Amino acid sequence: NDDLNDGSDNSPFKTITKALASVAGSENVPVTINLAEGTYSPSNNGETYPIDMISHINLIGQGENVSILDAEQTDRVITIERSKGNTISELTITGGYHLYESGGILIDNSNPVLTYLTIIANYAQWFAGGIYLIDSNPILRHITISENETKSYGGGMCLSNSDPILNHVEINDNIASEGWGGGIFANSSNIYFDYVVINNNSACYDGAGINLNYSSPYINQVTIGGNTAGNFGGGMFLYYSNPTLTNVTIANNTANSTGGGMYLV
Repeated sequence: NDDLNDGSDNSPFKTITKALASVAGSENVPVTINLAEGTYSPSNNGETYPIDMISHINLIGQGENVSILDAEQTDRVITIERSKGNTISELTITGGYHLYESGGILIDNSNPVLTYLTIIANYAQWFAGGIYLIDSNPILRHITISENETKSYGGGMCLSNSDPILNHVEINDNIASEGWGGGIFANSSNIYFDYVVINNNSACYDGAGINLNYSSPYINQVTIGGNTAGNFGGGMFLYYSNPTLTNVTIANNTANSTGGGMYLV
């Protein structure tokens, strides 16, 4: 592969960055960039990060753990900002690093569809090691968010004024090392949870599994277990929040202060 190629099936580009710079989609004629198997990283194929998505472009790999986007701690992996009509599927997102917000994926004022992704081992200092939603309502289906870390808010996910759908999502083993919401930190966000597992996340302070602030999510068929908070709410910490709980299991969570399962303010 070579970025001097024409991008056809028989003459593919080398990098995703070049492919994005060479295509234009529309609402009526969207464009799909198909990724071959392999690792797309600075050291392997000269990939540069972040991958900045543009409207009406889809990014489709060959499968999780087959097509891998690895930023190798050079920057965030994917940015979707004021972009329409995006689907991202069948990929692993890893090695992202950002000093402010979202090591893995930043979604700002956008409503993409994310399916069959593994978002693993990404880091951001302030907001969302794995994925950060700002004023966005994406659909997340069959997503694994694991082993991501932030010092502050939302080791796995951080949400601000966003109402996503989470369907068949696993949020496990994420860390807010000096902050809040090991699995999820949500502010003014009404998430729709459906068949979600939130296990073994940790937070220095409140809400190791989920930390909700001024939020009223619908939580259905969800398991919250094995999460550990250094302060309040091992499983869930609710600050002026009113979730609707249906078929929810909250078990074996711990908090050093009180509210191992759930703590309400």
